[in-house]
Amino acid sequence: MVYSGMLQVKKDKPIDFTDCTDYKNRENLLTVRNLSTYFHIDEGIIKAVDGVSFYLRYGETIGIVGESGSGKSVTALSIMRLIQEPGKIVSGEVIFKGRNLLESREAEMRRIRGREISMIFQDPMTSLNPVLTIGEQIGEIYEIHERMSRNDIKEKSLGMLKKVGIPLPEERLRQYPFELSGGMRQRVMIAMSLALKPKLLIADEPTTALDVTIQAQILELIRELKREFQTAVIMITHDLGVIAETCERVIVMYGGRIMEEASADDIFKSPMHPYTKGLLACLPRADEKRQKLEPIPGSPPRLLLLNPGCPFAERCVEKLEYCHDKCPSLIEMTNKRLVACWLYDRDNPIQH
Repeated sequence: MVYSGMLQVKKDKPIDFTDCTDYKNRENLLTVRNLSTYFHIDEGIIKAVDGVSFYLRYGETIGIVGESGSGKSVTALSIMRLIQEPGKIVSGEVIFKGRNLLESREAEMRRIRGREISMIFQDPMTSLNPVLTIGEQIGEIYEIHERMSRNDIKEKSLGMLKKVGIPLPEERLRQYPFELSGGMRQRVMIAMSLALKPKLLIADEPTTALDVTIQAQILELIRELKREFQTAVIMITHDLGVIAETCERVIVMYGGRIMEEASADDIFKSPMHPYTKGLLACLPRADEKRQKLEPIPGSPPRLLLLNPGCPFAERCVEKLEYCHDKCPSLIEMTNKRLVACWLYDRDNPIQH
C-alpha cells in the first residue's frame, strides 16, 4: 500500500538537516543535528542513537516516544553530556541557545546542568540520595549555583516544595526519600529540576510506576510549572496517552533512529510510518470499538544485529523487499511531517 497519491512529498531528496530552515531558526532553544551515540563493547558496536536530528523552540513541549531500547533515554543523556563508558558521542551537534554543547568543557557543562537544562530521571527512588534529607538535596542545588545564606536556601527549598504541592513541606525537608511515597518523591524530583527555573526540562518517563491518579497529578503539575517558568519540555515516554495530553509535536523512535515526526494531532489522527500505526493499534481508544488490541509482531531489535536496512523491517507488516537492504532517510511530507519509510519515498526503486 503506497500513500504517495494521498500525501504529496515536498522534496525529492532526503532532508539535509544542516541546511533546513527549521534547523537554522534562531528562535530554536535547542537544535540537535545528526547526533550519534555508540556503545563499544566486546561483542561489537551498539548504535544506540544513530543520526538523530530535531529542534525545540522556546516554551514548546515535544514528545519522544518508542519502545524500550529505541534510543530515547540515550538521546536525552547525550544532550546533557552524561554518557559514560563504554558509551561515546561519536558525531553530531547539540546547539543550545546558539552554542554547541558537544564542544563545551566539562566545567561549563556543570554550570549549564541544573541552571539552564534540568532532567527528571526515570526512577526517583534511585535518583534521590538515600542518606541525605530532602532539604539537603534541594539545598545543594542552591549551594552549587547560587550564593545564598542558609536561611535563604531553606526558604527557597520550602517554596519549591509548596509549588509542587507537597503537604507539610516543613516536615518533608527533614525527611529522607524512603519516608515518602512514589508520587511524593517524583514531586521532589520536579522541585529540584525546576529550582533554578531552567529554560529546558527533560522529563524521562516521569510517570513510570505511578498509579493513574498520581500520573494525572504529575502531568498537570509539569504543565502548570511550564506555564509559570516558560520552560520548554522534552517528554520522553513509551506511553502514548502521556504524549497526547502534554505534547505539541511528537518524535517516534525505533532502533536508535527517528521513524516519524509530526504534530501530536497528525500523529494520532493519521499516522504514516508502519511502526507508528503499530503503536497506536496497541492503544485502547474511547472513540473506537475494538474486539481486541493488535500487538506489534516480534520483539524490539538487538542493536548489535541490525541489518543495513530499516531497523523495523523484521516486524513490519507493510515491508517491501528493498527495506532489508538500505535504511530510508527522513523525507518531508505535507504539514512539515517527516517520515523515514520507503513506502513514501519517490526514490524507492521498487516503485519504478
